[in-house]
Amino acid sequence: MALSTWLLMLVTHPNEFRTLLQYHIYHEQKRDITAKQEHPTSGWDRASMRRCWEFLDLTSRSFSAVIKELEGDLARVVCLFYLVLRALDTIEDDMTLSSDEKQPLLRDFHVHSRTPGWSFSGSGPGEKDRQLLVEYAVVVEELNLLAPAYRDAILTIADKMGRGMADFVARNESKNEKNPASRYLETIADYDLYCHYVAGLVGEGLSLLFSASGKESPQLASQLELSNNMGLLLQKTNITRDFAEDVDQERFFWPREIWGEEKHGGGFARPEDMRLSPSSPIPKPGEGSDTEQRALHVLNAMVLDALRHAPGALDYLRMLKNQSVFNFVAIPATMALATLELCFANPKVLRQNVKIRKAMAASLIMRSTNPREVAHIFREYARKIHARARPDDPNFIRIGVACGKIEQWCEHHYPSFVRFGSSSGGGVTQSLDPSDARGATFLALEKAEYERMQAVRLKKLTVDGKRVPAKVDDGALGEMMLYVTSAVVVVLAGRVGSASAGGCAARSGRASDGVQFWGVDGGAEGGHSDNIYRKPTYTLSSIHVGRDFSSSGGLEIAACPACNQGHPPPECAPSLLVLRNSGMQYFEPDTDARAYHLIVAIVHVRTPVHAGDASNEGIQTGYSRPGEQKQAVEEQKQASASPSPSRCQRLHRASRASGIRQPPPRSPDS
Repeated sequence: MALSTWLLMLVTHPNEFRTLLQYHIYHEQKRDITAKQEHPTSGWDRASMRRCWEFLDLTSRSFSAVIKELEGDLARVVCLFYLVLRALDTIEDDMTLSSDEKQPLLRDFHVHSRTPGWSFSGSGPGEKDRQLLVEYAVVVEELNLLAPAYRDAILTIADKMGRGMADFVARNESKNEKNPASRYLETIADYDLYCHYVAGLVGEGLSLLFSASGKESPQLASQLELSNNMGLLLQKTNITRDFAEDVDQERFFWPREIWGEEKHGGGFARPEDMRLSPSSPIPKPGEGSDTEQRALHVLNAMVLDALRHAPGALDYLRMLKNQSVFNFVAIPATMALATLELCFANPKVLRQNVKIRKAMAASLIMRSTNPREVAHIFREYARKIHARARPDDPNFIRIGVACGKIEQWCEHHYPSFVRFGSSSGGGVTQSLDPSDARGATFLALEKAEYERMQAVRLKKLTVDGKRVPAKVDDGALGEMMLYVTSAVVVVLAGRVGSASAGGCAARSGRASDGVQFWGVDGGAEGGHSDNIYRKPTYTLSSIHVGRDFSSSGGLEIAACPACNQGHPPPECAPSLLVLRNSGMQYFEPDTDARAYHLIVAIVHVRTPVHAGDASNEGIQTGYSRPGEQKQAVEEQKQASASPSPSRCQRLHRASRASGIRQPPPRSPDS
């Protein structure tokens, strides 16, 4: 832009000046295809591919920038795909070629596109993209260098598109007085079919290429309806906008069902009758002649027909994961919605081509970066269209329904009562609109679901059929830290208490952690009571902290349930324990201890009785002084060589072999 243009914009449109300035300052080009490191994927080091990039700039100013920003070799592939379809479209639009010349060219174009050296110089001198066909050999050369998956996808779409275009050319070229209606598309279904051939197949081909590149899911290639919706939205927008230019060149794409029937506000005999003279004054909304008002109603009906593809286009955009691919598809889509809003009820469309302003295009490029923002752009322009609809328009209700479907889609996928913001750390925050009743309903439902899940978890966490009294809240970080810290403190306290005793025999009594136990800790003789076995034995203490840490609970060495006598623990090999937390319960450490979740402390007492006893296997032993392990081994050997085990040992081994759990011993007082 010239300096004078910038200064004029600063005075007349200061907001647009600011937008364009921001775009030029902050919008960075994602990649430079001319850079040396990009040559392996862009092909810029080959003269033929450089010429293809030049043709892309000449034939498409709008698509060129977004194509070049695609990642990897996908930019080069899409560039060639675009040039093939542009060449096809040039042949179809060339009014200097007869039907007999066009049809074989269109039907066999996919064959010509893989024939080395093929080109076509028969287009009219006034055709703007004629040079692309004259030098088409460079496109063929590059196509043959593509991977088979890319090349086959491009040629398959070219085959389908060429045959479809040829069918419409055969019908439209029947220009004689007996059948003048053949120049026009009759129904909306015919209009949809034509747009499918020239644009819907483009969307289908792009989906194939995106999937073949690995940048998008393989399932995208099978989404034919969504791909078609995206293509039809863009194509119908262009056809609506280019009405004046097409009529001047005797190309008629608006269907008779819209402009020839009064239900859409038309009733015209020919579409040319809607063409306004460039010198005629522009009527204001609700003013002007009857012909001008009916022509505006037809124009609004064309905008309405394009809007029905917007929800499908939004569904397609939500499937895209790669950022460069998303930008490539989303930017033309948002510009299409902006163009439809510009065309709606705008009499300038019937006089000349209209385009959105550069500042608006720059703003859409910067905003079209994620599905949520794109959906909001669609909703923004749908609301503007609905606000400008007039009740005297025959399409008034249908326009409201079409705009409402866009609003409904956006509200369903991105509810307006959910707000997003940015945190001080650069992250994204989420909040609910307090003025919206849906926010309170959402919170109530979320709370109910949370309570239901908590009830399910509490039901699972039971001991002997009794629910755990503590409240489970795994999400509370502070409670988790307190849990871990308590465990560490208890373990350290136990270790410090053991170390202060010098490794001697443990005393009977209440420990600092509230655990009552009897036993020996690898010490020599000594103890608190005569019931303490004074022969050196070895223990391993493991602390398990639970939520219900009661100072009244604890553990004691139990009497042997096999012989039902209260002799010292070393007389029984498995060293049975008693859990005093919710009543007196007897269990064996190697089989039952793992089933209890609220054990405050467990003291495994291993005695040197018999080396082959099953109760000794898998139980680790802690030794507090050097030489104790050797002494224990010697004692085990002596015990295994003893010919007469005690009555208690025999009874206990018999009970373990039979798998029968004996009842707990009765207290001497009972």
